[in-house]
Amino acid sequence: MTTGSIAKGSAAASGNAVARKGAVASGGVSSTTLSRDEVLGLVQQSPPWRALPLAVAALRQAPGDAMLRFLFAAKLASTGLRTAALEQLELLPPAARTSPDVDRLRTAVAGLPDDRVDSYVVRSRMAMRCGHVISDDREWFRMLDGSLLWRVRGRDAGELRGLTQSRADAAKAAKNTMSAEQTFVPALVVSGLDNPWLLYEVWCETKPDSAGYSPRLYVVEPDRQRFDDAMALPEYGEVLRDERVVWCIGDDAIVQLQRELTKRTAYSLPSRVLFAPGCDAGLAQRVGTALEAVHAVQGQQLVELKTQVDFAYAGKDRAYWAQRYETSGGAEPLRVLVLTTRYTTYVKHAAADFAAAFERSGCAVKLLIEPDGHSRLASTEYLRSVRDARPDLIVLINYPRAAMGDALPANVPFVCWIQDAMPHLFDSKVGARQGELDFVVGHLYPELFERFGYDRRRALPSAVVASAQTFQPVASSSASPHVCDVAFVSHQSETPEAMQQRLVREARESGASSIADVFGLLFSDVAGVIEQAGSVSPAFGLRRAVEQRVKDVLGEAREERTFTLIMRTYAAPMADRMLRHQTLRWAADIAAQRGWRLHIYGNGWDRHPHLSAYAKGPVDHDGDLRDVYANARANLHVSINSLVHQRVLECYLSGGLCLCRMHYDALAGTNAAAQRRLLEHEPDMTRPSGTGVDFGYSAELHEAARGLRDLRAKLGYPLPDATVWISDRRAAVMRRERGVSGNELDLSSVVSDMSEVVFSDAAQLAQRLTLAVEHDEWRAGVTAAAQSLIRGGYTHDGLAAKVMAFIAARLRGGDASHH
Repeated sequence: MTTGSIAKGSAAASGNAVARKGAVASGGVSSTTLSRDEVLGLVQQSPPWRALPLAVAALRQAPGDAMLRFLFAAKLASTGLRTAALEQLELLPPAARTSPDVDRLRTAVAGLPDDRVDSYVVRSRMAMRCGHVISDDREWFRMLDGSLLWRVRGRDAGELRGLTQSRADAAKAAKNTMSAEQTFVPALVVSGLDNPWLLYEVWCETKPDSAGYSPRLYVVEPDRQRFDDAMALPEYGEVLRDERVVWCIGDDAIVQLQRELTKRTAYSLPSRVLFAPGCDAGLAQRVGTALEAVHAVQGQQLVELKTQVDFAYAGKDRAYWAQRYETSGGAEPLRVLVLTTRYTTYVKHAAADFAAAFERSGCAVKLLIEPDGHSRLASTEYLRSVRDARPDLIVLINYPRAAMGDALPANVPFVCWIQDAMPHLFDSKVGARQGELDFVVGHLYPELFERFGYDRRRALPSAVVASAQTFQPVASSSASPHVCDVAFVSHQSETPEAMQQRLVREARESGASSIADVFGLLFSDVAGVIEQAGSVSPAFGLRRAVEQRVKDVLGEAREERTFTLIMRTYAAPMADRMLRHQTLRWAADIAAQRGWRLHIYGNGWDRHPHLSAYAKGPVDHDGDLRDVYANARANLHVSINSLVHQRVLECYLSGGLCLCRMHYDALAGTNAAAQRRLLEHEPDMTRPSGTGVDFGYSAELHEAARGLRDLRAKLGYPLPDATVWISDRRAAVMRRERGVSGNELDLSSVVSDMSEVVFSDAAQLAQRLTLAVEHDEWRAGVTAAAQSLIRGGYTHDGLAAKVMAFIAARLRGGDASHH
């Protein structure tokens, strides 16, 4: 832009100084004296929220500066403030008003949409939200980004209230805040509503995630007028209705904040104060001081609670607990504290069902879970629950005691019920920190004991179990919206390709660029493993691929923790995802060819590029899910890990039929169950092998060998001869792991004939589905037989009894039968 004739109309010389009174900078209000050229440069180059207040302050000192007013008008126009921009152009001196630059700007401004807003509409909205009548002497204007500004009628543009607003800057600040946080964004404090978009953008960025969590937001604004102005924005309707937003408004806003936070010391407190550029820095400091005070209160409570808990459990050693478990019952039942979180899709239900099973067994039970979707339990609440409940046993799914820091006492029996291969489990430090009162139950991955120091003597294997109370047989109903031929329930709707992009991106963002490179190479390897899953062990293929790619990228021998984490957090989950989506494509093709109804339940399937037509949305883990199982002719289960899964158990208990995707490793549980039984006997024969000796068991002499031979033949994996051979190394491992492995991965322990309900490819899936859809009697027979087996050993009640017997035996120093 040229200065030309505009500068000629200026009353200020180019060398004059302009005091920057009231100009807002990132550090607050500045009184620095700037030259005119510096002011013009800042107004022209700075973003509107910074440039507009600076121009207003400068024009108050040099109202006749035509160039300054021209730039002010241009900056107003850039935000969409058409009315104010035209007014400023009319205030230029006559000589400057005829400048070609001014003509061009006037033409551009005239082409902007009308920025005036019906004041009655705004006043009505504000009155409803603020609870009082808003003055009608205002006129309102809308910026291009939706911001609303006002001034008293007849006043100059310099009197516009809200010139520091910027939606773009607020959105950027909100995104930066979220990207800096971990999985769970803590509660946040928004200091001031100078720029009301900051609260709105933070609110949008922190909407409930897939687990249902959204952080509580505390809004602090001592200036009630600023609060009223913010309420003019239409977008604030949703924010006001959200119960997680806590409003601290008025002269005592800081006191209100401190009072609200002090009531919530049982939960994680906010540690960050967010404020918009140009806001009152002093307010942000006062808010920070209030936060420090509340954190100090919480810290003192933590010290007091820990002291009380330590005193309550002082001297309670293994001998004490052995006696307590031996004499419990009657007026002194065992007290069980079950810890869980609502931010899961399944674990919260498993924990609640497990707690109910303990209660049915005669225990006094407390279930600790967050009260709402905006809170996260703090150590204070864990310790308070221990102090009040005085548990004789604490149960937590997927997290050992060591993961809880000082939130739990060290000398009370503790059970970690392992359901998922979570990275923090595979850590030698975690294994080393477990003591004689720490027990693990569930999916007991061999690495935990072989590489990470977990103690086999305090480990009880168990499959995931199901609630026989929630999932009971229910008759199918033609009126049910869940009636279909084929159903599949899973939240894993993200495609393998999208999952790949996300995992690589997350690895790079966390600074693990070399791991991201390993992920990039592994994707095609995993796809190859899945293509051969029916004939070659996926576990073996994945291990070999990970070892090679780690060597390719890192150039060194594998480090156990790195290898295990890549296997458990990338390779196995990606293989599982590929297997699921491949199977669903088969099912969709078969359903389309046969005219069958396919229903896919879970989050995100409506956005799947190929399967969205079959999406039916999520279902709650209660009667709705039971109805899904019961009203489908066949339900599908697909997993690279195990065919024995809660979905399978729940489906059969509900009266449904579940068909499972077979792969080579699915034989592992069946093989192991038979081998375990055979090793109870002397072998019929031996033979030398490359590394030692193989033990042979004749199918003609042993029922376990005969059953395995016949089943493998029906599954398409026949034994080479009529003898089951077990290597001496395998036998040694199985004997060593007798306490940490059982029949929990053997589908034959869940269904009477495994070969009837598995499929390895699309053709077999079509055959099994035809039986399920067209033969009611066959389907009912398979379901009834499975129900009987599941109720006998795969329910929460059965597991609760096993856990109590196992702990009591270990406390006595003895053994407990759990196979």
